[in-house]
Amino acid sequence: MNTMIRFGMVAALVAAAGIVRGADEKPLDAAARAKVIAPFLEEQTVAILHVDFTRLDLGATLDEVVRLVPETQPQMAVGKAAGTATLAAFNQAGGRDVYIFVTLAGSLSEIDLLYVVLPLSPGANQDVLAGMVRQCNPPAFAASERVGDVLMVGSRATINRLKSLPPVSERKISPDIEKAFAAAGDTAAQLLVLPPEYSRRVIAEMMPTLPEEVGGGPSSVLTDGLRWAAVGVDLPPKLALRVTIQSKDNAAAEALEKELAVLWQKLGENEEVRRSVPDLQRTAKVLAPQAQGDRLVLVLDEAHQGAAALVDALRPPYLEEKALYDQFHLDEPWDSPNNKKLIDRMSSAYRSPGSKLTEPGRTNYVVAVGQGTVFGEKEGVKIKDITDGTSNTLMLVEVDDDHAVIWTKPDDLPFDPKQPNKGLGGLWGDDSFLTTFCDGSVRVIKRNVDPETLRRLFIRNDGQPVKDF
Repeated sequence: MNTMIRFGMVAALVAAAGIVRGADEKPLDAAARAKVIAPFLEEQTVAILHVDFTRLDLGATLDEVVRLVPETQPQMAVGKAAGTATLAAFNQAGGRDVYIFVTLAGSLSEIDLLYVVLPLSPGANQDVLAGMVRQCNPPAFAASERVGDVLMVGSRATINRLKSLPPVSERKISPDIEKAFAAAGDTAAQLLVLPPEYSRRVIAEMMPTLPEEVGGGPSSVLTDGLRWAAVGVDLPPKLALRVTIQSKDNAAAEALEKELAVLWQKLGENEEVRRSVPDLQRTAKVLAPQAQGDRLVLVLDEAHQGAAALVDALRPPYLEEKALYDQFHLDEPWDSPNNKKLIDRMSSAYRSPGSKLTEPGRTNYVVAVGQGTVFGEKEGVKIKDITDGTSNTLMLVEVDDDHAVIWTKPDDLPFDPKQPNKGLGGLWGDDSFLTTFCDGSVRVIKRNVDPETLRRLFIRNDGQPVKDF
């Protein structure tokens, strides 16, 4: 797989995450949002992410990325098809809003940490919607159940626990939920961070003093400074980010502002951070929230030129990769005298953290090549040719070190339908491997998955799509 395809893979992952626009906006009703999720709130709920999928426009966002960073135009073009197809399928099934909860009420395993609540529009296909959520993490989202006009998706234990919650009228729902939604603003995506009351007591008892690595001082700076936080995001045509941190009082907000400044300074002392973000001081200035009464507030929007300033601050690391790309002679073989010199300069993003390789220039992220795979034809495969569905077909896999390839060489993983797991796994303790599907979703698969299931995941058009595994 050559350099251009690898850059495209990264763009596809970013694009498929979903992007926000301002069209079809509905007036903010923080109370209504809080009311929707109240029946599913637990005392141990620590975070909630809400996304309004009626305000997603992939094309507009990628165009804005190109406007801010013109060098990304080739990569952004690759990601449009997969992301657009996924969003279209979700909308066609009647998907609107999605609420993703993070909870500590379960076993604290990955399976029980998350659950999803989807308000259903009239005529919504709940089976399709549940299936799309399940594809993100099959074990964590194995069960689904409809309650009125809302669909719950999570593990069976989580669903049963939510069903046993007392009615809202018999529980005390924190007013912070509505306040946080209001603080996030009339945006298409909001993230609420809600530390439980008992967490402050635990921190005070177990860690009265913060570690020196983050500046030291009393932990009350954190427990009093962060009662809840809200992040609101809008992307084209209303590019904006708003962060609000609610503190106990004005003094607590000011103390947290100072502590965050110390933390930025400590980060600047880390060599790896300095290498990744050379102009950390400028980045910190853009991202540092300011105390406003009993809150800390950060606003990045067009009026404040925040997005452009952030991109500008982060640009030097990006240009290092752009400079590398520009040195390739694309009209020459990968191992020409010029191009061969660049092998050792492979970006660290192309090496798996689980790799034990010491020689430079080899990547663990490859595509499978062979009959029926996405990259198994001499000519490029179009989206319409993936007849088993983009969400059911593997595109990119993580291979063991023995099958790692030179990152610039058109050499990948030969697909053997009789041994579909050959070369996969071996980097992590549980013998799993990372994958990217053609819809851009990233999933973890166990190496001991049924071989026939894995074979069908690699094949794009055998008429046997795998929806659950």
